[in-house]
Amino acid sequence: MATLASGCGAKPPQAPPALANRVASALEGIAQACGESYQQSALPRFGPPSPGPGHAAAMRALELAHVVRVNREWIYQGETLGEVAHLASERLRECGLADHP
Repeated sequence: MATLASGCGAKPPQAPPALANRVASALEGIAQACGESYQQSALPRFGPPSPGPGHAAAMRALELAHVVRVNREWIYQGETLGEVAHLASERLRECGLADHP
């Protein structure tokens, strides 16, 4: 029975649940900021663009970076945190928020 169970589940080393929740929150915030940025670029401008999405993205990127600094080899949804951070950085570049403070 132990042999059957050993092949199931997520592969170690998993990020601890509290930190995995922070990663999920950071990635959700990045996705939301990118969505807002895309909406701003699609709508006609009546003044300067809102800094909101850029600030939100920067805050969430810092939150993700903090967890990655703890252990970039932890696994989150099948990827190492280092890979997750790289993909998040690419996403921020794609939506034009990579250079915000």
